[in-house]
Amino acid sequence: MKRLLVLVAAISLMAFSCEKEEPECGRPSACAVANPLQDLPWLKIQVENLEKNSFDISQYFYIVQADYKGETVFFTGNCCPMCNTAPPTVFNCKGDKLFTMGKDANQDKSIRNKKVIWKGPNYACTL
Repeated sequence: MKRLLVLVAAISLMAFSCEKEEPECGRPSACAVANPLQDLPWLKIQVENLEKNSFDISQYFYIVQADYKGETVFFTGNCCPMCNTAPPTVFNCKGDKLFTMGKDANQDKSIRNKKVIWKGPNYACTL
């Protein structure tokens, strides 16, 4: 009977445990940090700059986290109807520029698992 209880307990623990990639499990997420927006200095500065924009267009901007060839990447997008902005630049965890989107369709297609991780105050976009 004890063996049966131990077996049931072990199966229950496995069934309800977190998956490896879930940050809620206490494991680091992207870039070996729990919160890229706070823990990556260059990304934190990017958010601060967007929020402090004097033209109050931050409501149209968002930051995306994605996967590119096995590494975590970030880029800023926008849906600003009055802005004439350049295509997004893709950055790695260190803040190094990898490439600009739109120049190579194959590169753009290699960006997977896109997830918006930050939206401007009073976000006005519909994604």
